[in-house]
Amino acid sequence: MPTQPPTTRHGGDLLRALELYGGDYEQWLDLSTGISPWNYPIPAFDESTWRNLPRPDDALLKVASNYYGCRPSEIIATPGSQLSIRLIAQCVDPKQTVAIPSIGYQEHAASWALAGHTVIRYRGADELADLIERACITSAVIINPNNPTGERFTAQRLQDFANGLSGVLIVDEAFADLHRNADTSPCTKEFESNLIRFKSIGKFFGLAGARIGFTIGVHSAITKVEQLLSPWSIAAPSAELAILALSDVQWHQHQIDRINRHAKQQRTVIASAKRHLPDCEIADQGLFFSLFSSDDAITKLHQHLITHKIWSRLGDSYQAQNGSERNWLRLSLAGEDLNRLSKAFASITMTDPLTTANYE
Repeated sequence: MPTQPPTTRHGGDLLRALELYGGDYEQWLDLSTGISPWNYPIPAFDESTWRNLPRPDDALLKVASNYYGCRPSEIIATPGSQLSIRLIAQCVDPKQTVAIPSIGYQEHAASWALAGHTVIRYRGADELADLIERACITSAVIINPNNPTGERFTAQRLQDFANGLSGVLIVDEAFADLHRNADTSPCTKEFESNLIRFKSIGKFFGLAGARIGFTIGVHSAITKVEQLLSPWSIAAPSAELAILALSDVQWHQHQIDRINRHAKQQRTVIASAKRHLPDCEIADQGLFFSLFSSDDAITKLHQHLITHKIWSRLGDSYQAQNGSERNWLRLSLAGEDLNRLSKAFASITMTDPLTTANYE
């Protein structure tokens, strides 16, 4: 029988909230994903776009390479970066000992384990640097910026890590669009040939449903991924939409300004939770906010938001360096629904903070 991939949890599972706590989709505010509340405008496509097979993606790759700062020969398009995450682990040879973030998008660990590689966890940049220095690993995955911890890596740090690995350095940049002008994501040509970057139009552009991602680099594993893709793997409307979105410089700046403006407002709302959560730490990456505190307090906050029909991404408890049990909760940028989130936070009282919710 075929091997089944390890089970992982993701945001966007609003159906689970409905099954557990009732209500209709329209009643719930889903803040579990990190996807922008504003998407790139969807044009009315000509009927032939739906009727005909997709054309070669040369135009898409030209626009994408310009946006991401690489050569067209260094980038391939895939139906979502998730597929690249799954396939790249199968195309890297020989078997690797790969370092994966302890807290982060769990499909990375699931994909490498499924492909038969040895997975080692690391908690941050310093631990990863130590693993590389002691030659404990051959490859590594970095999420830049990390979702949900918010940790970011400079281009120079990535360069150092890539140079220290005999295998590949995977850099997942699904949330990097807000930081394109920062020193975090240089061109592939500035790196050793073992760097592989993943990009997505799902988060910043709010186009997760289009299912388009990009894999950037010159490593032979990327060629193998491309060979595994079926003909016409990207739908024609998705490709045309991506071309428009990636080339619309004016909209990019408008989106950045809008996200930053609303994130500043939401930051004030989220910060109010520090009064009710012991030892609370808050990570902020514009499109999402993550709260880290005791496992019990974070779980109760998740439950409290449920009573307001707000669905958040509850993490998995973990042991902190001091031995305490901690957990995390992620909230997407609420956008025009910030008042609703603000009221939910304001209803937490000092006399009865974050009591277990009543779902009846």
